[in-house]
Amino acid sequence: MMEKTKTTAEIVPVPVDFTGALPSGETVGASSTVTATNSLGADVTGTLLSGKTNTTTTLTITVLASLVGIFTITFTVNTSPSGFKIIEYMQLTVLT
Repeated sequence: MMEKTKTTAEIVPVPVDFTGALPSGETVGASSTVTATNSLGADVTGTLLSGKTNTTTTLTITVLASLVGIFTITFTVNTSPSGFKIIEYMQLTVLT
């Protein structure tokens, strides 16, 4: 699991490069998603994340200013053209 730490006031882009995980001929598809849950398992995607973008090999999300806590961010790539699913997890620690 990847790890990242930020402060409550920071707004940071978080890119994840899937080059090594993509099968030959596959790219990061537009239907790929990024979600976030707090330490209790509640979905906090709408309050913590914004502005998902992707390139052929990278999925990027902007992490917004937030409350203190530990969050799990799930990057789910749906490849194009075949639709394979690749999932990466990140533990995000937000400090004051």
